[in-house]
Amino acid sequence: MQNYCEICKLPAHGSHFGAFTCRACAAFFRRAILAKRIRKSCKLNNNCSDFRGLKTPPCKSCRMRKCVQAGMISDNLQIQKIDKNIPQSVEICLGRPNILLLSKSERTFVDLNYLIKQGLEILNFGSPSPLNPGKSQLEKMTLAISKPSRTCKKLSFANRDHATQIWETDFLSAAKFFTHFDSFMELPPGMQMQLLQAIWHIWSRVLKVANTAKLCNGKWDKNQRVFHVHDDFYVDLDDTEFDVSWMVSCSFEQVKYFLFGENLNAKIEEGRLAQILKINREIQRTIRQLRDKTHVARTLDILTVDFSHPEMFIDSGCK
Repeated sequence: MQNYCEICKLPAHGSHFGAFTCRACAAFFRRAILAKRIRKSCKLNNNCSDFRGLKTPPCKSCRMRKCVQAGMISDNLQIQKIDKNIPQSVEICLGRPNILLLSKSERTFVDLNYLIKQGLEILNFGSPSPLNPGKSQLEKMTLAISKPSRTCKKLSFANRDHATQIWETDFLSAAKFFTHFDSFMELPPGMQMQLLQAIWHIWSRVLKVANTAKLCNGKWDKNQRVFHVHDDFYVDLDDTEFDVSWMVSCSFEQVKYFLFGENLNAKIEEGRLAQILKINREIQRTIRQLRDKTHVARTLDILTVDFSHPEMFIDSGCK
């Protein structure tokens, strides 16, 4: 005995969503349930419910109403197939990569109160040289970053002491730099410190780019992986060894892959000084990338360092 679809009266396929229907009406019901668009009302005042012999009924509203009247329900709707063959492992249950499961979880606390105190002293003292009202902002910037040349050596091994030294130099240098601007010094002391804490690492990143260009004599080689990080030393990603055990729960090679991926050269975009006019957009893009990666690192508990003033390291890659 031939069975017919309860919706369109065409030959039925079987039971779908609680009613005996054809494949077409079953697929229509599924699409209608998952659709996010608002269904248009019937133009014939709901009088077009006779779909006998029509392979594609024109009125979706009446077709859907007839599906509901026939007893079709969405309780058995399977939105996404679940692969039951996925093995249940500790890595899947905990949501952490396998390389982090057996890593240490001790946390390191960095007290920055002394650095904040020194920064406040610099801001309260003001510019070491009298400000000339006749100088432009660019001339003041040039005066602020002008320093006597110093011998810069390659660092063979970098650890926590070097990182702390870099943070201190960058933070205090930024504080001295901002004191050369009248508009900044006219702000309330509290706002001055808030701005300094928010942008010191961004300013130091720009300054490191310029110093790296000087280190390479203005000629950037794609195969070079050197980067100026301090007035006294620079690092080479090929030769310098890094001890990051105090701030992350995995090795430096894993951190380097996490930050740069397989192609390190493609990520050293600071060397493309020919695109200096795009520096603002590049900085914003770098901050967004660091923000996403830092969020992942915090979620997976990769970063194990805490700061007394965490607001200083927002969007810096450490917080």
